[in-house]
Amino acid sequence: MPEQTKESRKRQKTPKTGLFHPYAIPPSLSLQVVSHPLKIRPAGNLLLAGKETEEKLHMSMGDFYRFPEQLIMDILGHLDSAADLGRVMRVSRFFYAFASSDELWKQLYLRGERFDTWQGSWKESVLRRKQSAIDCSIVHSDLLFVPYQNSQVDYSKVFESIIITENKRRHQVRPASANIPYDLSIPRLDESTMTASLFSSRFHDRPFILKSADAARWPAWTIDTLTARFPDTVFRQEYVQWPLRLYAEYCAINQDESPLYLFDCNSDAMKQLKTEFVRPGVFCEDMFDVFTRHGCSCRPDHTWLIVGPHRSGSTFHKDPNNTSAWNTVLDGSKLWIMLPPDVTPPGVHTNEDESEVTSPLGLAEWVLSGFFNDTLKVARTEHRCAIGITFPGECLHVPAGWWHMVINLEDTVALTANFVPECKLEEVARFFRKKQDQISGFHPATVLEFVNRCVAAGEMDAVLLQKVGEVESNDDIGELDVQLPIYEIFERLLQLNGKQLKQHKNVWKSLTQQGPGFKFAMDVE
Repeated sequence: MPEQTKESRKRQKTPKTGLFHPYAIPPSLSLQVVSHPLKIRPAGNLLLAGKETEEKLHMSMGDFYRFPEQLIMDILGHLDSAADLGRVMRVSRFFYAFASSDELWKQLYLRGERFDTWQGSWKESVLRRKQSAIDCSIVHSDLLFVPYQNSQVDYSKVFESIIITENKRRHQVRPASANIPYDLSIPRLDESTMTASLFSSRFHDRPFILKSADAARWPAWTIDTLTARFPDTVFRQEYVQWPLRLYAEYCAINQDESPLYLFDCNSDAMKQLKTEFVRPGVFCEDMFDVFTRHGCSCRPDHTWLIVGPHRSGSTFHKDPNNTSAWNTVLDGSKLWIMLPPDVTPPGVHTNEDESEVTSPLGLAEWVLSGFFNDTLKVARTEHRCAIGITFPGECLHVPAGWWHMVINLEDTVALTANFVPECKLEEVARFFRKKQDQISGFHPATVLEFVNRCVAAGEMDAVLLQKVGEVESNDDIGELDVQLPIYEIFERLLQLNGKQLKQHKNVWKSLTQQGPGFKFAMDVE
């Protein structure tokens, strides 16, 4: 029997402790309890509160004690003004607690109750004044307590072991030519040693972090410096569009369970910011460049400024159109949890072709509910899960098709871009051909103008013009739930640029020789 190594003995012992990996979250952290500002308590505490407290609660609720909490919240959600919600708050402590839910006040804002200054919460911002905390300790509700508890999660404690480990590894930079085995961590590679041939042969399908010896390699942007430059420039933050000054106030203090995340690619500021950095050379090859021709471009939006407060981030997803991506942190730090394309993350539900992906839990609840620890179990089995932290000046490669989840451990500013290296060309073309209903980022009016110019130049058939012209809107086709002949356009553009898809060689030529009136039929294996 072979001698056991120290590491193998350690792996055998860890299951007995219940912590199967040094990165695992201890139960004490997953069960952390905070104090709600209105003294609202978890529902389970009512079992120990005594009959007197329960009677006071029922008296405060009136006949509504017969209703489920979610139904009460839904009823309050139909109130369409701050004045109406304010009247409900004066009924009793129970209704004060429910009507103080920030989610209700957020919905009021989205329906037109605007404000120009952030006061620390949606409620106080809509009311334009600070509110005194009222003792609502008779209220026991998970519906109210859990979101606030999740908004107070301290990720520096939850992920303390990962943060300590990654801080030690920050300066362990290796040349890309080195033998770098797969393990749970994401390797840091010297940017100057990563060549196109190494990337396409060894690294296109795995996460890695590029580091440069040049401290000024990337711009030193922070929320404060960007706000000083563009205080009144409007950026998109998910479902709102705020001037950066207002969003900076929001980032400084908020009680949102899932804080607003700024993703911007088209603002006036972004047009200027795009000129202030140079993307890594190994990521410059981009097959989507063919969507720019005759002074016109219809390629999907692909370069974004990302800003978010600590605790913000994104749940598990894959990047659009099966593209690869790079993501560089300029200020703050990001935790990455990544899984290969064929391993569905714990807690995520998807159908067979991944046209429907559901992540029912927010970031904090996903982590604290045990799904992060479940992911570590998957890592032990699959040996391809990647977990790491990117710090300022570090550029992460996100392989095409990989699931990834991001948590901002601090207030963070980052740059990201999607691209298609030639080694991934066939996979992206296959995605366009077989998953037309999942294509996103293209805008019909822009595509129509682009194809029109190509037809006028004798480079495309007018049949394409008819197919594109059937859609009038210029919204993202992913939101419109419409289909455009993106595959046919892409294949033709590649041919015009001297590229030929392997699985479809000579198909374009044979089709064009069929005479007038031919139509595209590209689903050929």
